[in-house]
Amino acid sequence: MESRTAQFSEQAIAVSMQDVIVGYGSTVILENLTISIHKGERVVIAGGSGCGKSSLMRTIAGLQPRLGGSIALFDVPMDVDGDSTLDVADKMGILFQAGGMLASLTLAENVALPLQEQGGLTEAEIMTLVNYRLTQVGLDGFEDFLPGEISGGMLKRAGLARAMVMDPDILFLDEPSAGLDPVTAASLDELIVQMNETSNTTMVIVTHDLDSIQCVATRVLFVDKSKKTIIADGTPAELKQSSNAVVFKFFNRLSQSA
Repeated sequence: MESRTAQFSEQAIAVSMQDVIVGYGSTVILENLTISIHKGERVVIAGGSGCGKSSLMRTIAGLQPRLGGSIALFDVPMDVDGDSTLDVADKMGILFQAGGMLASLTLAENVALPLQEQGGLTEAEIMTLVNYRLTQVGLDGFEDFLPGEISGGMLKRAGLARAMVMDPDILFLDEPSAGLDPVTAASLDELIVQMNETSNTTMVIVTHDLDSIQCVATRVLFVDKSKKTIIADGTPAELKQSSNAVVFKFFNRLSQSA
C-alpha cells in the first residue's frame, strides 16, 4: 500500500481498525483492513463501482455488522454488531445518499429530530441550533419548506445541516454529490470543506467522483474489488502519480483496459 500524508499525524485518532473484514453472511467483500483515521481528516473512500465503498463506511459507522477484526471510535471499542456506548453514538453524524429527510416534515422539523430524540433542550434552544445549521448551509428562510418543495442540491444541504446539528466529532457522508449537476456538486463540496475547517469534524466520505475527491479529500483510501482490500492510501496528488496501474488509471480517467 502506498504512503499517506502525515499532515494530521499529531491529532488524536478518531477511527482505529485492525484486521477488519467487511461482508454479509458468508460473503466477504473486503478484508485485511488495518487503518487509522485522525481527528480533522477528510478521508474519501474511493474505488470502482461495486467495490464495497459504502459497505466499508457503513461498517465503520456501526450501521452493519463486521465479519471480523476490531473497530474503535475515539478509543471506544465497537462490538461486532456495530454497537457501542451512547456517548460514541452522540459523536456521529450521517448524511445518507438520498438525504434521508422525512417528506411530511418541514426542513426545520427534520433538522430538529436528532436534538429532540436526545432530549435535554427546550424548544427555543432546539430552534436556535436548527436555525444556525440551516443558515450555515445557505438555507436561511427555507425552514418551513417541505423536502419535496426544494431542489436536490438544497435537499443535500438540509441533510448536511441535520447531520451536523448535534455538533458531531465524526461525520459520515455517502455519495454526497450523487445526482447533482456539476455546479451544485462543486458548491456542496466547498461547503463540506468549509464545515470541516470550521469545526475540525472528522469526515469519512464515499464517492467515485474525481472532481469531488480533488476538492474535499485530505486523504484517499482506494478500494480494489478484485483484491478485496485497500490498495492505496494517500493524497489525491499522490494517487494520481501512483505506480499501481489500477489506481493510476482511475485518477487519470483512463480505461482499465488501456
